[in-house]
Amino acid sequence: MNDEIKRIQDLLDKYMYGATSNEEEATLRKYFEEHGNDIPEEWESYRALFGYIGFEQMNLSQILKEEEKEIERRIF
Repeated sequence: MNDEIKRIQDLLDKYMYGATSNEEEATLRKYFEEHGNDIPEEWESYRALFGYIGFEQMNLSQILKEEEKEIERRIF
C-alpha cells in the first residue's frame, strides 16, 4: 500500500469514528475531488459522500455571501 493510500485510509478510519479535524476533513474532500475515478473500488461510497459534502459547502458559502450583500444593502 503506498503512503498516500495509507494516509487517506487512516483519515477515513478517523472520520468514521468522528475524530477528524476540519483540516483533515478538507484533506479528504480534496483527495476525492482530485482523484475522481482513480481510487480503490471500496472507497466509491466515500467519493460520493465527500462530493456531496463539498457541494453543500459551496451552496452554503453562496447563501452566506448573498445574505451578507443583503445586510450591507440594508445598512447603507
